[in-house]
Amino acid sequence: MKRATKAVVALGLALVSMLAPREAAADSSSLPPPKVNLTLATDSLKRWTMRLENTGEAPLRIVADPYLLSFEIMIPEGAAPSKGKKPSPAHTVRCSLPASMRPSSDLARGLVLLPGKAYSEPIDPRMYCFGTKEVAGLVRGARVIAHYGFTPPRGKAKPVAPFVVTPVASAERAADVTIGSLKEVIAASAVELSDAALSGASGAEATATSPDKGKDVVPVASRTTSPVTEKDSSSSVAPSASSDGLDHAFSIALPARTDGFLGRDVSVTVTLTNVGTRRASVYFRPQSVAFDVIGPDGEFTCPAMGAGAIRELFTTISPRGRAQVVMLPSSSCPDHAFDLPGLYEVRPRLDTRRIAGSPAGLHAFDGEAAGTWSLLRIRTGKPGVSRPAPTVE
Repeated sequence: MKRATKAVVALGLALVSMLAPREAAADSSSLPPPKVNLTLATDSLKRWTMRLENTGEAPLRIVADPYLLSFEIMIPEGAAPSKGKKPSPAHTVRCSLPASMRPSSDLARGLVLLPGKAYSEPIDPRMYCFGTKEVAGLVRGARVIAHYGFTPPRGKAKPVAPFVVTPVASAERAADVTIGSLKEVIAASAVELSDAALSGASGAEATATSPDKGKDVVPVASRTTSPVTEKDSSSSVAPSASSDGLDHAFSIALPARTDGFLGRDVSVTVTLTNVGTRRASVYFRPQSVAFDVIGPDGEFTCPAMGAGAIRELFTTISPRGRAQVVMLPSSSCPDHAFDLPGLYEVRPRLDTRRIAGSPAGLHAFDGEAAGTWSLLRIRTGKPGVSRPAPTVE
């Protein structure tokens, strides 16, 4: 009798162990499917606001990182600039950050949204629509659909981590929560770009709303070179010139957009153009170049360092001629100036007022000339420096 009883107990335990995984699977599949709503507000050219709201009945874990955002921009016929007589055809462009900026894991910047709660963050669309083709898509009448998340699998492949939205399972139901997790969230409706959505930026506005005639600048190795003069043939530089009364006038400019990695290592090419009517001598070296910067962490100035006046270091430029110097903005900027990744607006200034003395017999430019604003994108922040943590509305 005792042996029969033990056999029945053993059989019951075996059945329980066989049913346990099925019950766990049922628990995980019983988690409510996530319901999230992605919206985009286009306030101005410098500020759009993305918002992700939990519209369901259960808490959700999201990856709260605006670098996961991308845009599908549908440009109507005739809206984009056209070189020929025919209007530009309707087409679609995609704006997203390079892979080196987008997160590859869902482990960082996790945020739990209770039902009815939301996560929002302002972004600068020019950081995403950075190339020439993408910039041309920021035109009035274009319709923007926001995408948020990781690249979904192709075809019928089963989604695997990382996920941008995951149901929150309790400790008792910590089973496979990949059921119902989302790789990507797409806005339910498109936003049409109005004049207001393309205005309100500072000096870099023209850079972001019209195609760049020059080539995009790719990251280059850090270096500093001496100026090399050359004739300015067909390129046009917007004059923001300063004169010393003897018709010595210069304009100074950066490339429309520069893309770099670590801020401390990014170099830029500064171009000085003689927009006067006579040959002019000028001390044009890194020591006479200053920068005004508007970055993710505020505004700051990088003053010209100044130097002693040595005749051999002066450059003589003919009318419409130009000189160039490649330099590191971080060399004259405050400490930690470019520690954060993101988009920076940069304006160069020629400032020779701190060049001590003047060589005998040389009448050189002595003054200041401010340039126009350009965009600098820093892909990687300084190690150990992180962006502000996300918060729940």
